[in-house]
Amino acid sequence: MAAVPAAPATSFPDGTYFEWKFAGSPVSGVTGDTCTLSPKDDMGVTSTTKKQFPKSKVIDCTAKNPNAVADVSATPLHKAVSAFMLAIPSYKITLTAPDGIETETDSSGDTVYLVTNADLTTKQFTLTAEKKFSTDSIPIGTTFSWQFGDSAAAWTSAAAAASKTVDIKTMCGGITSAPTSKTSYTISCKAILDGAALPTGYPASVTVKLKRNPVLSVSVADLPATLAALAAAHEADDPAHPQKLNITGLNGSNWADMKTALQNCSSVYVDLSEMALPDGIEMDNGFYYCSCLVVPPAIPDGVTDMKYCFCGCTNLTTAPVIPASVTNMLNCFNGCTNLTAAPVIPASVTHMQGC
Repeated sequence: MAAVPAAPATSFPDGTYFEWKFAGSPVSGVTGDTCTLSPKDDMGVTSTTKKQFPKSKVIDCTAKNPNAVADVSATPLHKAVSAFMLAIPSYKITLTAPDGIETETDSSGDTVYLVTNADLTTKQFTLTAEKKFSTDSIPIGTTFSWQFGDSAAAWTSAAAAASKTVDIKTMCGGITSAPTSKTSYTISCKAILDGAALPTGYPASVTVKLKRNPVLSVSVADLPATLAALAAAHEADDPAHPQKLNITGLNGSNWADMKTALQNCSSVYVDLSEMALPDGIEMDNGFYYCSCLVVPPAIPDGVTDMKYCFCGCTNLTTAPVIPASVTNMLNCFNGCTNLTAAPVIPASVTHMQGC
């Protein structure tokens, strides 16, 4: 505390001294214009003294000078002082997922993020440390440090921002491939302010659940880029474990675009069993020389022409059910050297040469 003249242009006359009282008790040994008091020792502030219920005391200061006339209106001066322990409030971590990440809900009601290997380095989550209760506030000067993944020993350098954007690989402790089954990863955050009281449950933690996306939905227009990303991440590069794709927006006018993308895909193997082909489509040359195809889509009822449909699909292992409407299967499965069982051929088929 300091005693200062009320008028800016005035000063205390020579020989002025000060008598200080704290809660009515004289402060011994202090006669200067400054008096230092301890919130802990003099006011009783402890780690449980909250902002809502501070400790308050009255400080009296009397300026005296045997050669001066006192200004009665300012003698003595009373000042009420309140103090509380600066505290970091209870806080939580919220996750904001990037666009393009599919999710499902597990039996516990938690969100499971479905990711590919390519997503690990190309998709970023935003992590935010925020107060749990609206009546609280995070003190000015608080910094934040983060720890990612159960196996990560080091914390990030403390930074002023309460939000951090980080890719999935880093967020999950440096994983190099999407987990084939649901896996949980822990993210922790320390709010740091020297001397401040800490809340219960410190540091805050949150669990994120990941699983490899079993069915990846992709439009025809995005198919080439998706296949390239899967190839770059060495995902689904084993025909025994193909990537399930649901190719959307397919029609007669863009079928050739889909086929070209699949024909140009040499290091990713696909399963199209979750894909619904449009009604009214014909299948002649449908997947001609798509060597990446391991499992085909279902053939819609009403299709009549399947000539050369799967010709050259050297990694095809499963044949679709052939609808009773089909009449032409010329060279349909020619070159399908990994096909393990032949489909039932309906009586409607009249052309099967080279099938």
